[in-house]
Amino acid sequence: GNTGIGYETCLHLVAHNARVYMGSRTKSRAEAAISKIKELHQSSQLFWLDLDLTDLANVQRAAENFFEK
Repeated sequence: GNTGIGYETCLHLVAHNARVYMGSRTKSRAEAAISKIKELHQSSQLFWLDLDLTDLANVQRAAENFFEK
């Protein structure tokens, strides 16, 4: 979510007032992307979700964390 089509998707969803969870392995890269988007859309509801699709246990934790919010 912090680069490429994921980033662009987050950007466009936020522009339409959606609450968005950006899934990314690297917190620092996600936070940089979130900051960049928030510069364009100050009132955005954009949050980082720790997500590593190569680790099934991490995917399960991410899903559980998502549903807790």
